[in-house]
Amino acid sequence: MQLNRTLPPALVALTISTRSWPTYAVMIGADLLAIVLASIISVYTRLALEGQFAPSLYWQLWPVLGLFIAAYAIVGLYPGVAISPVDEMRWLCLATTLMYLALAAMVFMQREGEIYSRGVFVMAWALSLLLVIVCRAVARLLFARKRWWGYPTMVLGAGKTGSMVIRTLKRRPGIGLKPVLVLDDDPKKHGSLHGVPVVGGVELAPALARTRKIPYAIVAIIVGKLVPLWQFGFHFRLTKATANGHHHRLALKP
Repeated sequence: MQLNRTLPPALVALTISTRSWPTYAVMIGADLLAIVLASIISVYTRLALEGQFAPSLYWQLWPVLGLFIAAYAIVGLYPGVAISPVDEMRWLCLATTLMYLALAAMVFMQREGEIYSRGVFVMAWALSLLLVIVCRAVARLLFARKRWWGYPTMVLGAGKTGSMVIRTLKRRPGIGLKPVLVLDDDPKKHGSLHGVPVVGGVELAPALARTRKIPYAIVAIIVGKLVPLWQFGFHFRLTKATANGHHHRLALKP
């Protein structure tokens, strides 16, 4: 398909500036900051109460930070885009708890366990649960409106639901899905919707996803209309959609 010959000039000239690696870096940095802060507060609180150990004893465990990041990555917490707050909190709590349990088991099953304070580990675990969520929220607040944040997203449907989707994504940039174009089979709706170009029918979705490197599409039309898209060689991972008040998302995979 020769897109440049068939699409409007506005779409041909469209540039998408979002990049995934800065979003990854910000979220990983937020998580590292949270865990480090939790550790420092726990160690020095325990030191102030008892003062019977050297704080440097705990700093020897710093390589464990990488294991926390690996655990978060395994459960899908990076780059932290298009994930519901409930799911994010659930996976953060689960991964953080499992990592602290593994760390405690590793330390206290060895001889070194006698010189570490269980109170420090318990306090660090509780603070990590809180601070990771807080640091992620602050990171989104500070960076979500940057041009590089998140992923470009196409919206399928320019009706009332599509309008609601675009308004929601622009009002809540922390979600990380930035609408860059809209597709609708009704030529009367082509043009612009809340500043986002409406460029053609939904049959263009697979080709646009490839050429413009758009990894997400939000369904804002009757799902039955999407059946032809399967014939274009794309695989769809259905996680959430937006229609009739319910949120669903389609991730387009070439």
